[in-house]
Amino acid sequence: MNIRDVILHLVQYDYRILCPTFNIAEVLMQYSVLIEAVTDSGFPDGYYYAHIPSLGLTTHGFGIEGAKIASRDLIGLWIAEKKAILSLER
Repeated sequence: MNIRDVILHLVQYDYRILCPTFNIAEVLMQYSVLIEAVTDSGFPDGYYYAHIPSLGLTTHGFGIEGAKIASRDLIGLWIAEKKAILSLER
């Protein structure tokens, strides 16, 4: 793999989260998404990984746009899970 196989996208997802712990009304969260062409033999051509380093998550999609959409969906699910866990702890 060379540097041309990796594309860095800064994707801003407009997730507004209430943070009563820190007495903050809401927080806008941004995540960097690293897009990398899949070279595994088990994948057909055209698939890309989407790495979200700050969350330790990886997903994939068809084409760069598909990988970006998959990363947006995965971040949304991750945030929803964290909100659910916090609401159970109260």
